[in-house]
Amino acid sequence: MENIVALITPFKDGNVSYEGLKSLVLKHIREKTDKLLLLGTTSEAPSLSLEEKKKIVKEVALISEGKIELIGSLCVNNLNSMKEELKVYDGINIKSFLVITPYYNKSTKEGIIEYFMEASKIINKDIIIYDVKSRTNYDLTKHQEYSNISQEYLDPLTNEKYIPYVVEPSLGVERLVLATLLNAYHEETLENKETREVLKLIPYLAPYKVTVLPLIKKLHSEKAIEIYNKLSKCFSTSYDETGSIGKRYRRSDAVGTPYAITIDDDTLNNNTVTLRNRDTMEQIVIKLDEVEKYIEERIKF
Repeated sequence: MENIVALITPFKDGNVSYEGLKSLVLKHIREKTDKLLLLGTTSEAPSLSLEEKKKIVKEVALISEGKIELIGSLCVNNLNSMKEELKVYDGINIKSFLVITPYYNKSTKEGIIEYFMEASKIINKDIIIYDVKSRTNYDLTKHQEYSNISQEYLDPLTNEKYIPYVVEPSLGVERLVLATLLNAYHEETLENKETREVLKLIPYLAPYKVTVLPLIKKLHSEKAIEIYNKLSKCFSTSYDETGSIGKRYRRSDAVGTPYAITIDDDTLNNNTVTLRNRDTMEQIVIKLDEVEKYIEERIKF
């Protein structure tokens, strides 16, 4: 199997770094990369001028000295632009070119075929077709052909059967986080007609597992800080002593903290705390030495 790498374009202070480019090419020669793709989408080609592209291609050709095969890229939107882009490779030994379907202008399957036929005449060399899956049903058609399993979809409105184009999925941590937050966010109307905003995150995912709240700052903060320091060694723990206890509960709910511990006179006298559940708002009195185990059992993945 051939090892083909899309070469990036290194920048420094807003300009192409030709020293960096040289280092990259030499690295691929040392690692015996079979082929380098020049000026693909990975190379930030859309943001490069024609002169910059010409210089990059020339520099890579000089550095590689024929030790690595070069593939050109003609990822443009129309045939006229392709003719201009082709001039970038004048005098360079390029055996094949990567060609993409016209972006933004979504054509029919027949139109795409015609586009590549015309591109082939202009380039007059081997072309590699950039497989943009959302533009054709080629992938599913071939899958159906070789698997003998129908890939047809029945449109419930028109009663028409057809093989759909493939949707190009994209997955990143930002989208996963957004989906998690949207799923967890709730607005609830309480008995007193107030609206409670609560982030019902799975306890394992919550940024803070527990918050420690002294009921009265002057009377209970010293003991609360002591408990906070102890729990912080076991869980991600927050501490809040500002405002009424009700407002502090609301702040804790809004950031998704599953449990809140209130330190009051009973804590000082009986070594018990009031533990509140974020989702149900239920409160129970629990021995201080049982808190760690209670929370640990309920935040497991």
